[in-house]
Amino acid sequence: MSQVNWLDLKKEADEATKPATPGEYVAICVKSEVKQAQSSGADMIVVQLEIDEGPAKGKMLFNNIVLTPDNAFALMMFFKKLAAFGVDDNVLAQQPSIQQIAEMLKGRRVICVVGIRTWQGADRNEVNEYRPLAAGMSAPIIGQGLGAPANIPIASVPALAPVGSPPAVPAF
Repeated sequence: MSQVNWLDLKKEADEATKPATPGEYVAICVKSEVKQAQSSGADMIVVQLEIDEGPAKGKMLFNNIVLTPDNAFALMMFFKKLAAFGVDDNVLAQQPSIQQIAEMLKGRRVICVVGIRTWQGADRNEVNEYRPLAAGMSAPIIGQGLGAPANIPIASVPALAPVGSPPAVPAF
């Protein structure tokens, strides 16, 4: 048996389980499956996401997207979360099963608004909100919010007329 450096292994384990700083992160869904909630028996999609960019790249996030048909607010949250992954009315109109929806989430990128909570005596990340990743948008500045002008592709920014120029008149 080879020599084991226990302190190096412990340091690696501590670093891997240390939560990411609260903020907004681009993450990719690496696992998604349907389970039943223990307390209510409701169907839920259990997702595992990996932070895809920035200093927390590789950190794992876990979340349950619970389907609660008898609670309008919970239903709204369920569909809002799915919409962030791109599962919109056009997809839902095709009447997929919840298992098919869970499969659709795999490999999709989304913005996760991440916080920290204490669970079983340890600080853990929690996903407080999902937001769609805008088409063509590069990664946000982690922990500092989205929408900085640097995130907008140059081709999509309209050219500005020089100061004092007459306003442009649209052609009909």
